[in-house]
Amino acid sequence: MRINPPENPIEITKEQANQLISKIKNNELDKIDQNVLCQIILMFLWLQYALRETRISLNKVKKLVFGQKSEKKPNHPDDTHQPGDGKQTSGEIHSEDKKNTSNSTDPAEHSEPSQPPPSKKFGNGRLGTDAYTGAETIHCRHPEHQKGDRCPHCQKGKLFRMKDPATQIRLFSQGLAQAIIYFLERYRCSACGAIFKAPMPEDVAKQKHDDSLRVALAIMHYYMGLPFKRIELYQQMTGIPLPDATQFELVESVADVGYRIYEYLKHCAADSQLAYHDDTTARILSMIKENQQATPKRKAMVTTAMVFEGDHPICLYITGRQHAGENLDDIIDLRDKALAPIMQMSDGLAANRLKNNDSIWINCIIHGRRNFIDIESVFPEECHYAINAIGKIYHHEAQIKEQGLNAQQRLEFHQKHSRPIMDEFKAEMQKQLDEHWVEENSRLGGAYNYMLKRWDKLTRFLYIVGAPLDNNTA
Repeated sequence: MRINPPENPIEITKEQANQLISKIKNNELDKIDQNVLCQIILMFLWLQYALRETRISLNKVKKLVFGQKSEKKPNHPDDTHQPGDGKQTSGEIHSEDKKNTSNSTDPAEHSEPSQPPPSKKFGNGRLGTDAYTGAETIHCRHPEHQKGDRCPHCQKGKLFRMKDPATQIRLFSQGLAQAIIYFLERYRCSACGAIFKAPMPEDVAKQKHDDSLRVALAIMHYYMGLPFKRIELYQQMTGIPLPDATQFELVESVADVGYRIYEYLKHCAADSQLAYHDDTTARILSMIKENQQATPKRKAMVTTAMVFEGDHPICLYITGRQHAGENLDDIIDLRDKALAPIMQMSDGLAANRLKNNDSIWINCIIHGRRNFIDIESVFPEECHYAINAIGKIYHHEAQIKEQGLNAQQRLEFHQKHSRPIMDEFKAEMQKQLDEHWVEENSRLGGAYNYMLKRWDKLTRFLYIVGAPLDNNTA
């Protein structure tokens, strides 16, 4: 519940406070003292509320400024205690209990949730050959030995080729733009003046600027954020001049081709079965200037990322003043009317709702979980229960992937194992609100209400084949 500061705050000295305490102990309060005491109590309640809200806000600012490595929590599927039931939390499980728990699961029973494996320890960041998917590969034969030769070391055994060759990686750079000058031999007739020029090699492009250069410039400028002028100065330094105006023309030629592909992808995406989408803020210089010179109806600038799942995954980006729901609406306008409504996965903002087309709207459960993460330091017991309940759903999802279940089997698995957890979670939240264990307008009450108001959309994975859990794909 939101608490406002007292309208007429009072100031008292230490001596006045001691006198008031003495009157309270001796039951000698008059009306003036009672009024002062009421003001102190109200001030104390407001101060408690303000400190709690400040603590939550500071935690959110800390995450915003310094980032958060992960929101993941340790997996403890047996930790199902409700707030206030006196059971041990996940951090209080004894080692003997853990051993008994790990031995109680039959690995042959694939249809039942099993204990999660211990967390993997990753390496020190050294990249292997599998990471260099774009590298050229060259196979080097041994200059002295071959299969069947006698071992030069022991003179007893014979050599055989190992299945896994040794590998070494070499990285090098050739710069952004390279140039080759072809000197074409020419002959001229001394009588008529006709000129005969040698032809260019057949494997050389006919145009001066190769397509690879055009694409590289587009990536350097629009993906890596390098200004055309900076690229021009770099090319001058390498002795391969490339003016910024020329760069723009080359990139524009890529856009002319890419625009046709983009329009085709929009038509393909419209017929997909599932769409993930999310908004993020953007800065567009022309729109910033427009905001300064005029008063548009909507000043916001966002980039909508949309990922469509179908025969082939399609990712589209749209930047402008429209929100995600409006951008997706424009895509769905191109959808085949004979198809069933598309499933759309997003957070619960009203701006994500479609207005002109039908859809099956699914809300991201991670957004609901994040509300508990933000206030976990203030309401540790209640938030631990909520976070742990959602964590069990993801544990089940991991098992589904490990077992290679199809979409229908996935639905049946969640209905059998995840539905009881979610039903209990919902009942517990509703109980705490109905019995006023939690103030409806508090941060914890807000987290509960976010889940309860969107419960049907958050739990589509229990009723619809192929419904995802979260919007992390976008």
